[in-house]
Amino acid sequence: MRHRGPATFCYLFVALIGVQIIAAQTNTPSSPPDALAAVRPCIEERLPHATTVEIDRLIAEGRLLGSGLVEPDTPPRLRLAPLFRDSVRQDIVSLDPTFAVEVLFLVPAPELARHVDVELVTVLQSISTMEGIEYYSESRGRMRTLFHESHLIRDPEQPARLPDPTATALPDGETLYAYQRDSSFGRNVLELTYVATVEGVRLRMRNLTRMLYRGVLPAVGPESLEIDLVVVPVQGHVLFYGVAAARAAPLFGLEDRVERSFTNRLEALYRWFLDRVS
Repeated sequence: MRHRGPATFCYLFVALIGVQIIAAQTNTPSSPPDALAAVRPCIEERLPHATTVEIDRLIAEGRLLGSGLVEPDTPPRLRLAPLFRDSVRQDIVSLDPTFAVEVLFLVPAPELARHVDVELVTVLQSISTMEGIEYYSESRGRMRTLFHESHLIRDPEQPARLPDPTATALPDGETLYAYQRDSSFGRNVLELTYVATVEGVRLRMRNLTRMLYRGVLPAVGPESLEIDLVVVPVQGHVLFYGVAAARAAPLFGLEDRVERSFTNRLEALYRWFLDRVS
């Protein structure tokens, strides 16, 4: 049975996630109707568990959301992954999460995102480029630095800064380690795992260290938070999928706020990726 923490932990968890927010409105390039009509069969093939209404919304608006509390002893559904669905779901289920949120974007593909190659993988491994990016803090009502530091390290025991790599082949389970210092969680070490095929790339991120709110108060335990990103080029467009899941305390009516916080965190990563490939 899943252990539930006190209400104060829940409020702390919501607060530390909530301040890491990029504005929810995402401005993305649009495609002419003919181009979207041509790509629809490929989208439907990539999203066999999405409804017709959801496909219509994705094509019309360029984004889909899916989220909710995970009931005890019930694995999350995770219907929107366009590739690697089984492995993503298996890894998320292993967290025994209490909450999960999915986002899916469809946009015309910039040149670097039209095909899966070593250049695209290199973009997703450029962890140092997250350093200094800004996010919109709803709690403060203004833009704020998200990551004060972000870079690769050799392993969790050797924190010396390493340069971003240049991929020379498509990875099949390559593992890297990252150190990040952000404005809410403080200093943390993450495990990054990359898998790529000719169809798409997956980046799996999981925390290895206890995440502290404002560097003092325990908030998320080791290996209790995971974010997965999947990039799939489709006929001149690109599907960008993200899922975030966490093992958290009871939410006591704050589900909507946590959902927005997770969604905005994924949108921030989407904006980062789109900026790197544009």
